[in-house]
Amino acid sequence: MKSVLLVLVAFVSVGTVLWAQDVPAAQKIQFGKEVCAQCGMVIQNSGYASEILTLDKKVLKFDDIGDLLKYEGGHADLKVAVVYVQDAKTKAWLKIEDAHWVKTTAVKTPMGWGYHAFSSDSDAMTFSDKTGGAAITLDDLKASVQGGTASTPKMKM
Repeated sequence: MKSVLLVLVAFVSVGTVLWAQDVPAAQKIQFGKEVCAQCGMVIQNSGYASEILTLDKKVLKFDDIGDLLKYEGGHADLKVAVVYVQDAKTKAWLKIEDAHWVKTTAVKTPMGWGYHAFSSDSDAMTFSDKTGGAAITLDDLKASVQGGTASTPKMKM
């Protein structure tokens, strides 16, 4: 019985290591030079950049998390490997599913969507309290942008 358990533990451990190696890391964005795949605006290092890495090794870069979700919703054939977003406080990259979300328009995002990602719940709650924002789940965020309940922000000229 012990040998079966050891084999099972070894198999799970190797499988976990191999799976982790298959997930590509966030790709460097040349801030101030590269443009958003959705709107064509130049991407700045504002803490709101994001990117989709596809299974066929394409990297799609965005200036605003809302633009990424709008693009993803309009491309049902997109084969996503991983999605990264910037932490609004630290500008560090994190996987979209690991982020804690706040919706507020009190702090502007590049395209005006108002979605802010944080790597910790405490940072998200502090930001929400300071800005009068609301915590939002990733599923609700996606439904809002891709389901059409969030309107596409209008740029002021």
